[in-house]
Parts: sequence; C-alpha cells; structure tokens
Amino acid sequence: MLSFLAAKSPQRTRVAHQNPFPLEDGRSKCEFTSKDSKYSVKQWCPAGSRIMNPLLHIHHSQTENFYVREGTGVWTMPYHDDPTKRRFTVSASAKSEEDRKVFIPLGEYHRFENLDPNQVLVIEASYDRPEYESEEMFFRNFLTYLSDCEKARMAPSVYQLNAFLHQFRCPPALPVPGPKWVKYWYSCFMCWFQGVVVGQWILGYETTYPEYYEPTLRSSKSS
Repeated sequence: MLSFLAAKSPQRTRVAHQNPFPLEDGRSKCEFTSKDSKYSVKQWCPAGSRIMNPLLHIHHSQTENFYVREGTGVWTMPYHDDPTKRRFTVSASAKSEEDRKVFIPLGEYHRFENLDPNQVLVIEASYDRPEYESEEMFFRNFLTYLSDCEKARMAPSVYQLNAFLHQFRCPPALPVPGPKWVKYWYSCFMCWFQGVVVGQWILGYETTYPEYYEPTLRSSKSS
C-alpha cells in the first residue's frame, strides 16, 4: 500500500448521527426513510449544485425509481432506445401522479438536474432489490465527501470517488466511442480499476468513514 501518495483528504464533517444531514453549508440535504417506506431516500437539490445534480452514471444491479415531490427536474438518458426518454422534464405540478415518476432501467446511462434557480428540486428515490444499509452508506459517504471537498476548496480524488461508486455498483459514464455495450463495460472496468486497484489497494482509500456513516446508528434515526 502506498497511501502516502494519496491526495490529502478534507476534514470530515461528522453527520453519521444526523437524519436528514446537511450538505453545501445547508444549501442541500439528504434524508433516509424507514424500510417500510415506498422510497428509501429523499434529496433536496438546488440549481447549480455540483453535488446534488449528478453526472451521467449507470446502476448495473438495480433499476431506479424517482418521484418529484417539489420543483421541476430534467432527466437525461442519452442512449435510451426511445428518443422521447433521452431528455425530458418532470414537474411536481403534473396533474397525474404517474407523470411525477421516473423509471430508470437496469444499466441505462442517466442523470438529472434542477435547472430552475428559483426553486429547489425535491425528489424521492428507491431501487428494486433494495439494499438499505448499502444505499445509506454510499450516499452519506459520497455526498458528504464532495461537500467537505467543496468546503475545503479541494478537488475531490477521482480514486476515492470511484471507490465509493464501485462499492455501490454505480460507475460513472466515461466518454468512449462505440456501441452502448462497449461504453458500459469500459465504464465498469475503469471504475473498478481506479476505485479498487488504485484507490483501495494502492492508495489506501476506504469505502466508508465513521464520521459519515455508522451502521449502529441507523435504527435510532428518524423515519
């Protein structure tokens, strides 16, 4: 292990005991619900947030469902077989409950963002075959690490980020020519190589930190 080569980490904000927990100096936040809730996580996403408006990514073991609680979001699935699904808007003001929902198929490249500077986008999300502890561990570590880097004015380590992402089986989409299956497997391989081989085995990064997530605290958090 060559951990001395790793980039300096920011001072970690202790949020393991908080639910919801604040991000970006309180501009955004994330909350986890009880296991019997329809949606497992709730997020407040202001426009312009580099943390809560995710980059293009995939989930290679779960489908994903979103529900727009407040505001308006734009979802992008650039390689979807249906052209109408490649970029579309979903608003909490939609007349039908179904029109406030978004379904992300397994392995589909996607992202969402809030483009309205006057309103926070509030979304709820869930996954098929839910893994509550893994989901909470990922979001607490990934989001708070990014928030701490922003607070410290430090660039986040791509190897640390990929260590988090690989643990959650959620590789970022990397620009590579070729058909969708080539893009998929290249993204998965690079997430593993950067996150596990370089990030964990060589640089000594972890996939969770006690300041961000403590599994023993989950049962005492609000539902």
